[in-house]
Amino acid sequence: MVTAISTQLSLTDSQRQLLWGMSVDDFNAWRRTNDLPVLVDYCQNRLPGFRDWMQEFSISVEDLLDAPHTGEWFKRSQYTHLR
Repeated sequence: MVTAISTQLSLTDSQRQLLWGMSVDDFNAWRRTNDLPVLVDYCQNRLPGFRDWMQEFSISVEDLLDAPHTGEWFKRSQYTHLR
């Protein structure tokens, strides 16, 4: 999955350096516009039942793009973030 997604985001070395130098808020804004839509699209088209899950819990693409702490999506924790 990571390979499929990363190949869709082509960044130059200078662009990568700019990303590393961004504030947390600026970086999250960049992610919302650039890589999170690619990730959500991938999930919707490749994960069986993902769209059904979104519909069952009334989760929109905008909800996913606005979700805080997106890195936590892939870690198991004691908290579940549902709207």
